[in-house]
Amino acid sequence: MFPVPSLPVSNDSIPTQEDVISFPYLRDLQIRSIDSDIGLLIGCDVPKALEPHETRVSQGQGPFATRTIFGWTVNGFVVRMGRSQPVCNFVKADEELSQKFRTFCDWEFSDPICVNEPAMSKDDKRALSIVKESICLKEVHYQINLPWKDDVPCLPNNCVMAEH
Repeated sequence: MFPVPSLPVSNDSIPTQEDVISFPYLRDLQIRSIDSDIGLLIGCDVPKALEPHETRVSQGQGPFATRTIFGWTVNGFVVRMGRSQPVCNFVKADEELSQKFRTFCDWEFSDPICVNEPAMSKDDKRALSIVKESICLKEVHYQINLPWKDDVPCLPNNCVMAEH
């Protein structure tokens, strides 16, 4: 994602239904008009959004159209009043799809939603269990087993060997 303060496109670059019907092979496509500034351009970093479900190939120098999960997009140059203008893709999205896209962006680009609380590992839990089970008061001091040491080994009585 590459945020910029403003996009170098204007609303005039969005194809209209009038632009589309001037191409016989695109006449049956329904492109709805919008009254909004262009605020997001989707690029190759979101391939699923650009995946074509249906395509209308260009004829001559005309634009081509692609139906994606967001609806129909028109790509290429559209001639208005005898001159060509840069063209921005226009997509028609229903309210449910718009909400899903907002949710996707919230999950992808916002701070983590989950709370990052430190969790105890298996070793931490085992050490805590050993401390809790072994703590005892011996006269004026507390005594606990060493948490990362295995049980005390069973050693034979070597008193005779030591005296020898």
